Amino acid sequence: MQIKSFLFIALLFSAINSFAQKNLKYSPEHPLAGEPIAITYTPANDLMGTKGTVEGVVYTVGTKSTNAHDILLKKSGNAFLGTVQTDTSDNFVFFGFSADGNFDKANNEGFWIQLYDGDKVKKGANLSLSTFYSGYNGAVGIENPDTKKALEAMNEEFKLYPDSKRENLTSYLRTLSQVKKEEAPSLLQKEIEDFVKKGLKTEADYNTLRSLYSLAKLPAQANFINGVVKEKFPNGKWTINETAQKYMAEKDLDKKEKMLDDILANIKSNPDWKDMKQSEPFFLSNLANAYAGKDDLEGVKSVVKKYAIEGNALAQLYNSIAWKLQEKGENLKVADEFSEKATTWTKNEWKKPIGEKPAT
Repeated sequence: MQIKSFLFIALLFSAINSFAQKNLKYSPEHPLAGEPIAITYTPANDLMGTKGTVEGVVYTVGTKSTNAHDILLKKSGNAFLGTVQTDTSDNFVFFGFSADGNFDKANNEGFWIQLYDGDKVKKGANLSLSTFYSGYNGAVGIENPDTKKALEAMNEEFKLYPDSKRENLTSYLRTLSQVKKEEAPSLLQKEIEDFVKKGLKTEADYNTLRSLYSLAKLPAQANFINGVVKEKFPNGKWTINETAQKYMAEKDLDKKEKMLDDILANIKSNPDWKDMKQSEPFFLSNLANAYAGKDDLEGVKSVVKKYAIEGNALAQLYNSIAWKLQEKGENLKVADEFSEKATTWTKNEWKKPIGEKPAT
């Protein structure tokens, strides 16, 4: 595998003590966000006695994004040594160690490290751990989410940072409802009452309340709050979501393309749209797939060319369209063309990656 962004610092292991987590050791014991972490991995569990080449990947999780990078592993006896560089915006990292496509799942616990801010676990680190247990661990071979551990991690976050609970209340109660099913209705009602008592000031407050009503299976109340939001915040962020939904539903391709141009312009220049940046590939593929749905394959190519769709996004788009064409037994020549392009890019990326691994 080609490695990006990480350097191997062998002397680090002899200079500092290491902290152990299962068969993963790392140092320093309380790594600060932005500093390198030295790791020692000893194959065990699913990789016990493996003869295959052990490969490592690390997912760095933070306020900006979640990204995956290969780790350069150097064999030392029965162990493998490497170094991970974190960013100051990160709060959590987790690892995947594999051989011949088989991951060491560490008895479904996985391998992870929480980053620190001074002598305290960084804000958001336990929320990231919760997300890991909720399903992110699937990226490293763990098949079943563990909602109980996800809930425990959230409770730890709120213990350390009480102010985090209000902004993460919906996801917390959703997880709570999965773990404590019988108690969920009364717990939800209490949380809704407490939330309202503390006051509703921002659009986000009202959106949270609407989500809580939906979670409590009270659609009438949720719809009422939705109307209140539109009345109190006529230019609020709800308009962005509504614009996106209208774009997705639009059937007229000329109108749809014009709407996409407006969306992309807003993402580029309007700060209110910055959270939609990560959805750009989805918006682009939606237009291309709309052309494909009308058997206008030249239209698909024109979208690819106009919006410079490339890399993984293009491979996924072409592969999806080719699959559908082959299922229908139509335009098989174009299907083969798209499939070949998708396969060629994937093979080249596997042999020699040209970009970072995609976020999970």
